[in-house]
Amino acid sequence: MCIIIDTSVAHRVLRSQTDEKYGGVSTELFSAKTNRVKLVYGGSKMTKEYGRASILVIVHQLRSAGRALRVPDEQVDTEQDRITSCLNCQSDDQHILALALVSNARLLCTADANLMADFKNKSIIDRPRGKIYGPTCHESLIRRCCSK
Repeated sequence: MCIIIDTSVAHRVLRSQTDEKYGGVSTELFSAKTNRVKLVYGGSKMTKEYGRASILVIVHQLRSAGRALRVPDEQVDTEQDRITSCLNCQSDDQHILALALVSNARLLCTADANLMADFKNKSIIDRPRGKIYGPTCHESLIRRCCSK
C-alpha cells in the first residue's frame, strides 16, 4: 500500500499526467514500466467524495489494473468514528486519517494545509510518520516511500 489521494487534488492527479505539481504521482500510477505506486482508498465518505468528483470510474480502472487497493468501508468508518470522538484535528478529514491508520499507508497527496498538519501530527499518525506529497513537488518521496 502506498499513497492516499485527497479529493482536493484527485482530479489533477487522476485526470492529467502533465500537471506540473502532481504529474509525478500520476505518471507513477499509470506507468506501464513500474508498479511501485498504488492508490489506497476506502471508507464511505471517501467513496462519496470520489463519486461527486467524477473520478470513481478512474479509480475502478486502476483497481482492475492492480494499481489501487480498496480498504473495506466498515474498517475505515469504525476508525473514523474513534478518531472523531477522541482526537482534536485541525481538518475535517478524519476519514483520510482513519484510512492511513487502517491501511498503514503513510504517503498523502493533498493541497489542504489543515489535513497536512493532521497527517504529520505525531499523536495522530506515527510509526511510521506521515509524509506529504503536496503542491510543491516531492517526487523523491515516491522513491523513498514506495520502493517495495
